[in-house]
Amino acid sequence: MLLGSAIEHNRSNRSARQWYSLSLNRIGSAAYKRSDFASALLYFERALDADNLDFIRSNLKNTKKTLNYTGKSCGLCQKALMSDLDYGLQFSAKFSNYGRQSISNYYNCTRRLSGCENTTGGRLNRIMKETCQKFGNSRSYASCAATALRGARLE
Repeated sequence: MLLGSAIEHNRSNRSARQWYSLSLNRIGSAAYKRSDFASALLYFERALDADNLDFIRSNLKNTKKTLNYTGKSCGLCQKALMSDLDYGLQFSAKFSNYGRQSISNYYNCTRRLSGCENTTGGRLNRIMKETCQKFGNSRSYASCAATALRGARLE
């Protein structure tokens, strides 16, 4: 998140762009290894946006091939959001940072798509932003997110 902020303030900061890209690539690789291809795809795309490196382009190509990817959809973004939240709830020591990043990832995924607001993913993201994020401590935030995620799975 800090590297992303540094890039926003100074797009010409090549070192920050490279480190940010490498970090996103690592997160994407971890998602790919746990068969979370939707999240991996989104992380690899963001990594390429930061710095267009050959090995990241290759990772993105392999992920698209695995997914039989034809283009982003609300369903793909929803799947990635749910996977990100589930992983964060299980493995993140401080969920609040993970939750905020999941919201940001969903926004980046859906920003050029229409109609996602009225999907399960759109509703889950809205609950995360408007309700869960207001909790001051990470434990309450995680509890709210877990409840919202269970509800989304029932839809």
